[in-house]
Amino acid sequence: MVGLFGGSFWHWRGYVIIKIKGARLESFVNKAVAAGVTLHDTERLSAHIMVARVSVSAFRKLRGLSRSGHWRLSVLRRVGAPFLFFRLARRKGLVAGGLAGLLLLYLLSSIVWFVEIKGAEQVPRDRILALAAANGLKPGALKSTFTGDVVERQLLLTLDRLSWAYVEIRGTLVVIHVAEKVVPDRELTAPGDIVAAFDGVIEDVIVMRGVPTVQEGDIVRAGQVLISGLIPPTSSLHAEKLANGEAPYIKAEGVLRARVWHEGYAEAALVHREEAFTGKRTRQIRLTCGNRQWLWGTASAYATFTKSE
Repeated sequence: MVGLFGGSFWHWRGYVIIKIKGARLESFVNKAVAAGVTLHDTERLSAHIMVARVSVSAFRKLRGLSRSGHWRLSVLRRVGAPFLFFRLARRKGLVAGGLAGLLLLYLLSSIVWFVEIKGAEQVPRDRILALAAANGLKPGALKSTFTGDVVERQLLLTLDRLSWAYVEIRGTLVVIHVAEKVVPDRELTAPGDIVAAFDGVIEDVIVMRGVPTVQEGDIVRAGQVLISGLIPPTSSLHAEKLANGEAPYIKAEGVLRARVWHEGYAEAALVHREEAFTGKRTRQIRLTCGNRQWLWGTASAYATFTKSE
């Protein structure tokens, strides 16, 4: 119980620091103990002055004792929640302003002020913001008017280019994270043939898809079709694609190895000259004073040289 009386318990009940003034202070302390009042943190400042800490109820009892013994009591300080509440009750405008400020702060923190998009490169950001606003997520909206799961689901159902979406709420800021689908290059998936890049003699043919038009030992020219993506009319896939309104064409795949040759032409001069440093050097020191000049050392005697001064 010592911790309670020495800590927050006193603040909740409230206490006062009093000053007792008069003769025979020991007699005052004895009478206070006899009346059931305990003086805490007692300090004697002089022969006739003493300071102590007591509860509010004990202070009322001490006032009666002080009159009987000609002691004078005065309050130096009032501490604790009761006195705080009493002061606040006298300042109703301050209390009302504080409560109104807390209410306003709560209302402002429950509103979305900013919406940010992260991860969108191909999908227009305005499109994402418009869909989010249609589902309640927009600047100025209350957080209770939308659900992140609903916004995420609508974004994925409406925008085919999105593969993932997540709504993150950071106070008054809402961040919409999205990930876009990786669409393969049209040139890598479109129907087409495999053609020769150079002239050559075919040595090996491996066909994975399509119809080969050459075989080992054939001589081919650059640009010639080697594996065709055109489906033969006798194939069932040919009729199936025509029935679906598609061209009877697929993307040819395969590996062809050939022996190729290259020709080139260039010209060069019979004599090529190139400068190279020999490492030989001379040094000359020059001193100039007005119109007069003094030189030490010899000047360069080489036909070709570089000079630094």
